[in-house]
Amino acid sequence: MRDIAQNIANAIKPQVIPTIIIELCDDKNIIKVAVEGDEKTYSAYGKYYMRSADEDREISPQQLRHLMLSISDSIVNIEENNQELTLEQLKVLYAGKNLTLRENIFIHNLIFLTRNGTYNLMAGILADENSYSIKVAVFRGTNKTDLIKRNEYGYKCILVAVKQVLDYMQALNDTAVDMKESLRKERRLFDFLCFREAWPDSKWEVEKRIKKLLKGRCI
Repeated sequence: MRDIAQNIANAIKPQVIPTIIIELCDDKNIIKVAVEGDEKTYSAYGKYYMRSADEDREISPQQLRHLMLSISDSIVNIEENNQELTLEQLKVLYAGKNLTLRENIFIHNLIFLTRNGTYNLMAGILADENSYSIKVAVFRGTNKTDLIKRNEYGYKCILVAVKQVLDYMQALNDTAVDMKESLRKERRLFDFLCFREAWPDSKWEVEKRIKKLLKGRCI
């Protein structure tokens, strides 16, 4: 049962939590696995499949793109309130990776337009100016009763804000030095690489947070 749970966790993304129980059926013990999730679309072993009759068929990139665009509440189908957007910060980020965004083409390639040809929410959160922010709070101890400091990053390209948060978290990652023994030992407050991977988990996590934002909350 543990192996099944671990395989599901490793194979299916976004991650789902299965219900695994043992049932008696015709005098035999069987393992029953039930999985539910509302964060479609899911992948298995990094690939996407569609059920056809009694077999699973891997779908093409074109089919996957069409499927993603067909999700009614996807951020690429939600019109951005501000249609006077500039995307210079995003271009700078691309340039920093030795990549170039071609004018009048990249907004289509990055799916920044709705079906009606207007800027969508994806373009909005990546624009130079917007109304989205990331709030970072530091508490004393292991609960949230004693607030030490609170910073806010945002109202700009969300990728720039994410980088600023990561830089801030790295600055908070103090190094403790142990000189009790003959060898000098250094230990960081937390594993920054693990934090970097876990926090901005994936675009699925970002999209989930955007949906919360639309209900009046901040990212």
